[in-house]
Amino acid sequence: MFVAMARVAACVLIASFCLFSIVSGMEAPLISSKEDFKATLAANPNILGLFTRVNANCPECNIAAEALADLVLENENLIAVTVDCDTAPDVCTKYEFTHLPQVLLFNEDVGIYEYKQPYVYLEALEEFASSNLVPKTEIIHTQEELDRIVKNEKFVIVGFFHPTEDQKVRGSFRRTAGQLFKEYKFVEVLVDNEQDEVLQKNDVSYDSIKIFKTIGEEVSEAYYPEQMITRKRITNWIDQNAPWDVHEITTGSAFSDAKNFFREYPILTVYLDYNNEELKQQIISSLETVAEDFREKIVFTYMNGNEEKYQSIFQRWGFDGNLPIMMLVKQGSKEVYTFAGEELNHKEIGSFCADFLNGELEPHVIKQEVPDQDPESAVEVVVHDTWRSVVHSPAADVVVFFYLPLSVCDHCVPFLEKYEAVAETLKDIPGLVLAKIDMNANAQVPGVRVANFPTIQMYPRANKFQEIVFSGPRTEEAVKKFVMDNLSDKHNAFSDEEQRLLGDVI
Repeated sequence: MFVAMARVAACVLIASFCLFSIVSGMEAPLISSKEDFKATLAANPNILGLFTRVNANCPECNIAAEALADLVLENENLIAVTVDCDTAPDVCTKYEFTHLPQVLLFNEDVGIYEYKQPYVYLEALEEFASSNLVPKTEIIHTQEELDRIVKNEKFVIVGFFHPTEDQKVRGSFRRTAGQLFKEYKFVEVLVDNEQDEVLQKNDVSYDSIKIFKTIGEEVSEAYYPEQMITRKRITNWIDQNAPWDVHEITTGSAFSDAKNFFREYPILTVYLDYNNEELKQQIISSLETVAEDFREKIVFTYMNGNEEKYQSIFQRWGFDGNLPIMMLVKQGSKEVYTFAGEELNHKEIGSFCADFLNGELEPHVIKQEVPDQDPESAVEVVVHDTWRSVVHSPAADVVVFFYLPLSVCDHCVPFLEKYEAVAETLKDIPGLVLAKIDMNANAQVPGVRVANFPTIQMYPRANKFQEIVFSGPRTEEAVKKFVMDNLSDKHNAFSDEEQRLLGDVI
């Protein structure tokens, strides 16, 4: 019995040693007390901690331990440890875990990263550790290396430091990189001679920070202007100088990735011909150039206009389908402004945006031409431009059938046929107009808010802004009853002959 227990203990000890050797290249103790944990954090810049139950019957804990043991990290500065929450409960309680096992990555500069996958497995653990290890900077030493990076990156934050002396500013820079590395490129230039070419050419001294921003073909530079250098101040300065991005909208990204951001500003979208790569890149470059002039005023996006699903949109907004196509949507009102120019370049895009902000553009209106009325039809066709004169006429109760084409709404047309049959029976009632409107072809009638189709609404002569909505079954009898029940002054406003007609139809 004693021998068996000794073998088990030896296996556990060997496994623990192998675990830490594989992950960190050095032996690291099993954390079993709060004091051990504090000492480990103080001694290492990066700690990957598995919080688990070592001796409990916990299959998930065993799987997590195996994943951690199999993890191979290239970064030699990372130490992996296991915290036994049975023997060090005060450590685990501090982080308010709801279940075990859990993984946290501790960094002395940035803070704590939380592993958020539901299970601890090798691939996800490796991705988590490698994605969050800091510093997230590229370290270089020469001007040639810096030129290469600036050429390949559109936005680069560069810190110039001595490799060993006075690391306070460098620490703030690295902490900033730890927070923003997923958004921006950070570079540390380390030289031990203050007369080095890279310092002279960039007109900087030690502990200087500089931004290189490429817009179109031009590279602009910005120097950190303050004496006090802290992570918060650097972050604010970066935000002020960051490019006003041009976003590619794809099926995968969509607007949901930045929903609040897209809701805040008007959105300009260019539909590009993705089969013409040269023209595509020219227009994207023009968008990037113009975007800086309309920072925090307009969001700039582009899409693949070759996709079939956009063809109906182009037609609806009055385009012939020839790419590129540009339009601007005003959030809130949903007004759409279309570009009718022949050529799309930075000058035309800039003028279009400026005219929009100055109120010099008229929104495009989706509407039909005023039609000739069919004298044989009991239903009057209403369009955008005749809506007010027909529906808001004080001389009549007006019933309107709102519908979409058969290609969009397959149950609109059958109900419309029943509505037209009802109109035929009611056409001789004085002061009553039965009308219909295609809401796909007249999508922006002022004041009309119809979300479901088909819909029937009645606009009484006395109050055109208190429409009455039909909610009965889709039958001729129900529609006829709805109309007759809601006629204005039906018992007092008609002559004897009119009353007789009403009696006949009811």
